[in-house]
Amino acid sequence: MAAVTPDGTRVYVTQQADTTVSVIDTATNTVTTTIPVGVGGSGVVITPDGTRAYVACFSAGVRVIDTATNTVTTTITTGDVPILLALSPDGARLYVTNVGSATVSVVDTATNTVIDDVGVSAQARFPAVSPDGAHVLVGNSLPDTVSVIDTATLTVVENIGVGAGPPASCSPPTGRAPMWSTPRPTPSASSRRPCSPTRGRQRAVAP
Repeated sequence: MAAVTPDGTRVYVTQQADTTVSVIDTATNTVTTTIPVGVGGSGVVITPDGTRAYVACFSAGVRVIDTATNTVTTTITTGDVPILLALSPDGARLYVTNVGSATVSVVDTATNTVIDDVGVSAQARFPAVSPDGAHVLVGNSLPDTVSVIDTATLTVVENIGVGAGPPASCSPPTGRAPMWSTPRPTPSASSRRPCSPTRGRQRAVAP
């Protein structure tokens, strides 16, 4: 996964098979720094002011990186196997999908603490926050649903049945409510191969 700083000068890239985050200078397209974060770095987001990067790590919770020093300053303990992330439009909240516990951890970014864990369906994948911040949409890979979380009450208000294995979801520009998800193609019998519960199902990206 990758996230670009608001000024476009740097890209933070997680290495899921490694233990680091690479920082790329977009002016030269070269790696300038490598940051140790722990095993299974996956989702990464950067705050609207560009001061922090959040990295979900399968075995280590969520690492908080100070982008001025490119060092890990805090580790946030979330649910089991945190995998992907989304920030509210104002950057005040971080939403973390936990594939191991079928929850979404809600983090107050002012204190970097979990304020709630919202139960969703199994194999929660990409979260998406509506532009007005009123809803979080979570694609659930196994029950083929998108869970709709009301951010005012931090409860699931609807589960929408969609195509097979939705890994991602999107919200419309109006920010009103969830509209669609991206179903995962069903592989042919000859192309199927075993994969671990926490790897091999994250190839799709949100459109």
